[in-house]
Amino acid sequence: MLERPVFEAHSAAYVADAEERSVYGALERLTKAGVIYPITTSQRNRAWAATEVLDEVDRINARLAQGEAGTRSRR
Repeated sequence: MLERPVFEAHSAAYVADAEERSVYGALERLTKAGVIYPITTSQRNRAWAATEVLDEVDRINARLAQGEAGTRSRR
């Protein structure tokens, strides 16, 4: 999930080296546990996101942007 925080079932199946139809149970359990969240409403071509991973990326980007802004103002 760290490398692919947004994915579809076929991507999860590829990474898990499993058939696509076999990953839906695991995706449902991860969704119920709050680890991933569906980001599409369609049952077909459904996509999920590991939102905590995406949130952390946003926090890192914000810290980096603050650091760059501070560096520019000192020049």
